Amino acid sequence: MPKKNHHFWLRARRQLLCWALEKYFPHAQSFFEVGCGSGFMLSGLKKLNYGLSLAGSDVLMGGLSYAREQVGDDVSIYQMDARRIPYSEEFDVIGSFDVLEHITEDEEVLAEMYLAAKREAASYLRFPSTPGFGASPIKRGGMFGVIPERTLNKKSNTPDLRPPV
Repeated sequence: MPKKNHHFWLRARRQLLCWALEKYFPHAQSFFEVGCGSGFMLSGLKKLNYGLSLAGSDVLMGGLSYAREQVGDDVSIYQMDARRIPYSEEFDVIGSFDVLEHITEDEEVLAEMYLAAKREAASYLRFPSTPGFGASPIKRGGMFGVIPERTLNKKSNTPDLRPPV
């Protein structure tokens, strides 16, 4: 399983996340990853020492023990169904990378992420290049992503998403 984390795309995606955090959310204090899998993104954020309080979750137990090994005891790791996130206005930034396309009830997950994010926070979503997914960053109080505005507006029932300034 460790070899998976060395793939060039995973490293590039982590660099993109770090760039977005520095550019758009330099004052963020907390980051929550929905669908953290092996913990690769979280371990990278921890190594870069942004000073963020880090947490991650995944529905599958298999990867969580490996994620725990990667991130250590000071990062909170939970088994959680993303359709039922038990937080309200808790996190400055929420990330979900190549996860929502595997969940039939993606609208429920988006709604839960929205509720878990602080009002002036962001969620960073990444989808594969499939029809309806894969465009520019967008932001609104609790949502930030890389999918077309009209697609996320429709799926999240929030009509006021816009590119970050």
